[in-house]
Parts: sequence; C-alpha cells; structure tokens
Amino acid sequence: MTRFYITLEVLVRDLSRRQMEDLFEPLADSVYDLSDVIDADLAMDLGKRVFEFTMAVDEDGPSNALQVALNAARTALHCTGASTAGWEDLFEFVRQNIWHEPRDRDGRSLTTA
Repeated sequence: MTRFYITLEVLVRDLSRRQMEDLFEPLADSVYDLSDVIDADLAMDLGKRVFEFTMAVDEDGPSNALQVALNAARTALHCTGASTAGWEDLFEFVRQNIWHEPRDRDGRSLTTA
C-alpha cells in the first residue's frame, strides 16, 4: 500500500467572483467531511478562477489513487448543490499532480526514520 498525495485544480466557469466566494465555504465544509481520503483541503485562486483540492489517498497504484481523489472532489462539488444536469459545464478538472510515499504492510512510512 502506498500513500499518494494528490492536488486537483478545477477551473470554475460562468460563476462570478462573488459566486465563487459564496461557494467556497460550503465546498470547504464538504471537502472536510469527505471519507476515503486523508487530510483533504481546499484553496481558491480567484484570479485564475480555480479551486484547488489537496488530499492523500492510500492505494495500490497511482491510477486507483487518482480515481479516488477525482471521485472525492466530485462528491464535494455535488454536496454543495452542483449536482444538477450540466454541472460539468461549470467545473473543469484542468490539472492533476500526484506523488507518493511508500508504506509497509502496517501503514508505516518507508521514507521516514
């Protein structure tokens, strides 16, 4: 099992800066309540019109970890009421970064002393 650290950038379309600001707190609350991920957090860059999700996921491979993270971010967006038809027109996943920390069978880091 490996701990993967993932950052997802989501471009926000067709929402004003004020609407993004109003969405941030309920979205951050939804991110905080996510299960299946570790230490999830949310940041916002109004200038770039981006929400940035960060989280860790324990999985066997990077593709599985990325899928868990994408599902978690979508879940958080849907929990804010963005679950109506056409939500994909408002939010576009534009960047994903993933890196890892190997762990032993008991979940202990193999890279720390």
